[in-house]
Amino acid sequence: MRKSKSTVSLKSAGVGRVLLWLLRFALAFDGLSTILTLIKISLPATPPIITALQHLLTVPLIAVPLACVSLTILLLLLVWIYHLHKDLRQCYGSYPIDARGALERCIFPGFNIWGIWNTLMTIARYFKAEAGLLHNHGLLLHHLVRVMYGIFIALYLLDQLRYRDEGLARIEPIINIPDSLVPVAIAGKKLLGLGMGFVLLAITQTIVNAMQLKVHQINHAEETAHL
Repeated sequence: MRKSKSTVSLKSAGVGRVLLWLLRFALAFDGLSTILTLIKISLPATPPIITALQHLLTVPLIAVPLACVSLTILLLLLVWIYHLHKDLRQCYGSYPIDARGALERCIFPGFNIWGIWNTLMTIARYFKAEAGLLHNHGLLLHHLVRVMYGIFIALYLLDQLRYRDEGLARIEPIINIPDSLVPVAIAGKKLLGLGMGFVLLAITQTIVNAMQLKVHQINHAEETAHL
């Protein structure tokens, strides 16, 4: 019995694991902030504990580390995308996007909206072309990308509503927004932002799972061929 001398390994695995943990951490804090905001705008009189918790999230001792986490997530996403495309090229010889090209699609202004869509849909297409569980991962990724862009469009439209929000203590609409709709707009933006974080986590997890499965299939096929 002779074993294969070379096995495929994922260059993006380590970065992917760290990125997933940071995304979960950021999503948990975003969820807490969203819950506090929804409670505050839904009650006639805000309980002091809610005000205190909201204020706690804005103090430098907490706000600065959270900002650092957000920046780290952004940087890790770029590093992960770079190594991910090296892995994709290793697993799929015909994969059309190289690591440098993937970074350019995500970084350059005016190009990144289409570029990110095209990149993620290309990954989904290659997974969907597989059989079994990999095919299911591809379908899920395809739908998640569509949901992400739907949320992006909804957030963009909500951002066109201009109003002043001073910590929800005083709300003064600036242009043609009835007072009653301002809390709805604020709640909508918070919920959509939370949804965007969840979808981004789901997209990352789906790709990580699919790549692990693909590498396992390749290594298993090589081991079987060298028996």
